[in-house]
Amino acid sequence: MLKKICCITVVIFTLINILSVNVSAFDGEGWYVKRNGNKRPIAPVDDTFLQKYDAYYIDKKLTDDSEKKTIYLTFDAGYENGNVEKVLNILKENNVPSAFFILDRMVLKHSDLLLRMVSEGHTVCNHTKNHKNVATMTAEEIKNNLYDLDRIYEEKTGNKMSPFFRFPEGRYSEEAIKTVKRYKSYAERMQEKIREIEKDLSDGINTYS
Repeated sequence: MLKKICCITVVIFTLINILSVNVSAFDGEGWYVKRNGNKRPIAPVDDTFLQKYDAYYIDKKLTDDSEKKTIYLTFDAGYENGNVEKVLNILKENNVPSAFFILDRMVLKHSDLLLRMVSEGHTVCNHTKNHKNVATMTAEEIKNNLYDLDRIYEEKTGNKMSPFFRFPEGRYSEEAIKTVKRYKSYAERMQEKIREIEKDLSDGINTYS
């Protein structure tokens, strides 16, 4: 199948993967949506709700009538049973970039595959540490869960986790999205500050002691 689409432009954007269908308040909301034939899915979600937090499920610049055909190819990679390596082989054969949303099991047991993802031009993204329903967590639990995965990923691979995030089980709430947005913004600022300090130290400037 990938051979048929290898000529299609693959663009990776912030994929929060949240197409709204109401479920119980405890479980949060879900991303499930009815198919629309060969056309772009129609999701019953209020876009303004997502835009407040830089989250979206579709590229509005492209329509069914757009001359440029684009797909967003992403994989959830919580563990490896032989399929992740097979997928990477196919992607490499067809020169197709993708995004992988990982859990801590991939980091702890298969960091070699994560290094391969990065070296072959893929994006490695946070899918939480343990795939628990984020909508049921407190803000502190959400931040700790995301941070723990970011931390062990950097320890095992030497790379920074990309800023993209996908909710486990497709479950989310507005409060959870708000918390993720705040955490990601904070993490990005801290990474930028660390880069500034490392640059200053490499230039012989030490104003941090």
